[in-house]
Amino acid sequence: MDLSFSFDRDAEPVAWQGDLAVLMIGVRARQSASRTAVAQAAGDAVQRPAPSAFAPENGSFNGQVAAAITRWKDE
Repeated sequence: MDLSFSFDRDAEPVAWQGDLAVLMIGVRARQSASRTAVAQAAGDAVQRPAPSAFAPENGSFNGQVAAAITRWKDE
């Protein structure tokens, strides 16, 4: 975060240029009309995969390393 600017309470606020506002509205409209946005809006965004779909059977992402750590801890 850049905090090197001076803060002046009496300074006039900077107004956005009209061209920039129109540009931002155009960008937003194009993004919301994209195929990706339409597909995600049509689907259930809250749907999540079951945890078991990604969890390994042994409960560790690397079973051999987990076994080595367990053996080392017991020594």
